[in-house]
Amino acid sequence: MLEEDALSIAAKGAGKTVLACLVGHDALIDGHLPSYAFPEQAVQALAHAVRYAEWRDRPAEAAPASFRVHERTARQLVQQELSAHPDGRWLSPATTARLLDCSGITMVESIEVDGPEAAAAASERIGPLRPAAARLPWLASGGRGGPCRPARTSEQAAGRPAGSR
Repeated sequence: MLEEDALSIAAKGAGKTVLACLVGHDALIDGHLPSYAFPEQAVQALAHAVRYAEWRDRPAEAAPASFRVHERTARQLVQQELSAHPDGRWLSPATTARLLDCSGITMVESIEVDGPEAAAAASERIGPLRPAAARLPWLASGGRGGPCRPARTSEQAAGRPAGSR
């Protein structure tokens, strides 16, 4: 306990971040001085503290440019949805995009499809498709595992062999 007491006393008046490395001691000393059992742990903790201090000391970002909120249009959209679905429901992606646009928030264009033929039409409109499921190969392959390749042609998107319209 003598080492711990000495470290605690020294740390109290240091005026800067202090941590200790005592073999076999992973805990706080006197409730305020972090102690690590291995030097690697102490170095990693200090590196995190330095990165955090640098992040906090960075210049404040400029406030975003002001934007106009189209409150009347937003209220109309909400009222239309509530009139059509008084019990509530999830908004469609298109309605969500329109509502967000009323507040100056734009979204990346997306196309909602309901099957292979619609996916083929979307592919012809926007180019090669990379379905979200491509990031989850086990899902795209029906849970059987294996590769999931993005559709490069509208035939592939529709699940048809190339050249078979």
